[in-house]
Amino acid sequence: NEPAIATVLFVEWGLVHIIAMLLIAPPGWRNDVEGVYAAVYDNYMACKGASEPFRAAGPYVGVAWPEYAGKVLCHHGLNLGWVGVWACAMPVFLYTNNRDAFLLGLVPYLADIGYFVTQDCFKLAGPLGQAQTFIVSLALFCTAFVVHLEYPHQPEWEYLASVFVPVGLFGAALLLKAYHAAGFGPDHAAGGPGAPASYGAVEATDSSK
Repeated sequence: NEPAIATVLFVEWGLVHIIAMLLIAPPGWRNDVEGVYAAVYDNYMACKGASEPFRAAGPYVGVAWPEYAGKVLCHHGLNLGWVGVWACAMPVFLYTNNRDAFLLGLVPYLADIGYFVTQDCFKLAGPLGQAQTFIVSLALFCTAFVVHLEYPHQPEWEYLASVFVPVGLFGAALLLKAYHAAGFGPDHAAGGPGAPASYGAVEATDSSK
């Protein structure tokens, strides 16, 4: 069952990141920077009182963004897209007994570490985004067993490393959830710790000009 479980998890993770590309790359290309942050920082924006549409409120609205400020965000969105496609292709490696399936599965796993460090640690994204760290970790964990079952004579150190690598991120994510549940970490409520001092003090401008 390990290949089937890993397949479902990798494909789910991949589709979420392809959707993320569609939410980030187009507004980034248009220099609609606040649109990018509204899509990515859904938990942060909700804490700031934003409602549908996301840009109804929030500290990124009305900021005069410099020309081309969104292009690097578009670049990031495109990177999320290709790594999402890569994750969706993982079933091919899992079901063809690819000896390097674990190494290939490291690509989305490592990409998610960047998300975990920059988004989850600061409580910026909502539950769907936070869940992806657990999902890709479990996917890689299952992949380790798939490779081991197909190649039982693999070196012991390789097998142990392939098991403990995904456990590391999964465990870190659990500890972070407990840390936040205990009341630690940024408080994005207006006026709370972590709230920008300049929030609400920026003169409204039309960033589309």
